[in-house]
Amino acid sequence: MVSAAGWTISEKTLTSPDGEEVLEVVKQLEFDHCRMTSGVVVRVVQTGALEVYIKGSYEKIQSISAPESVPSDYDAKTQKCAKDGYYVLGIAHKSLPPSLTTQQLADMTRDSLESGLGICGLLLFRNEMKKDSPKAIRELNKGSIKSVICTGDNALTGISIGKQCGIVEEDFGVLLGDLAPGGGGIEWRDPDSDSLKLCDLHSPDFCDWQLAVTQGAWQHLHGHLHELEEIWTRVIVFARMKPEDKINVVKYFQSRNLIVGMCGDGGNDCGGLRAAHAGLALSDAEASMVSPFATGRDGKSLLTVVDLIREGRACLATNMATFQYFIVYGFTLTSIR
Repeated sequence: MVSAAGWTISEKTLTSPDGEEVLEVVKQLEFDHCRMTSGVVVRVVQTGALEVYIKGSYEKIQSISAPESVPSDYDAKTQKCAKDGYYVLGIAHKSLPPSLTTQQLADMTRDSLESGLGICGLLLFRNEMKKDSPKAIRELNKGSIKSVICTGDNALTGISIGKQCGIVEEDFGVLLGDLAPGGGGIEWRDPDSDSLKLCDLHSPDFCDWQLAVTQGAWQHLHGHLHELEEIWTRVIVFARMKPEDKINVVKYFQSRNLIVGMCGDGGNDCGGLRAAHAGLALSDAEASMVSPFATGRDGKSLLTVVDLIREGRACLATNMATFQYFIVYGFTLTSIR
């Protein structure tokens, strides 16, 4: 992306296309799963100005930015992009006094760097779904295996991808649950409706609808198991899940006496892959180091999941048939004698 803009980047500097502006990286803020942000502090070599740039989930960027810097149509624009299947990041910025020394910058807390920001814009990424993913989901459905989405992405993006691959059924609507302000329960809404009207998921109009939950809603349900037990079979999208939330989702399904498998391709999937009965890494990075299975097939294809389950079931069927053969053979031989 930097190269496409004409800039050149090295380990600690960025140079503009005409070479007249050079930015020196003086402090990096690595991605934090809890904060859902990452960032950098740069010094403009020509002027000495210090600039802070923070990127992260668009909801988080909105919450840490000055209210007057948030465009009036920010929510509408970001939600529309998420519904269209984009991975939406927000970018915010602020200037620091140029007199600050390198040591003073090093001593500044992350909270202070990520406060009083002004929104610059949005970054939209189109992470295209693998072409054979719908086929893999159809094969899993034929094998009576239910699939759900457990993602760190926005709920609207998760629902959009779920519809594309077949996890979310087009014949039924989807209600999105989020934690009510003040933590007083869960508010359910139709994300495809422009109305902010709340929906009763138990009413006849919505009793067959599928459900998607945000991290806040999931944590509320996980702490109120009597509510979760009424609806857990309808939840097909778990959104904005942090690593520990993914582990809790896996363990809850296991507590329902289900055999749980999980696929993942990032570091935030490692806990869930390790907790599942069978984990399949779709990458060569951190996930492959903790997962008992990994795939190198056709660009990390989901069809490997289908092959893995077929081999497992075939192995079980062969073992059972072999056991039955020897038992029957032994009884038959004993009877003949």
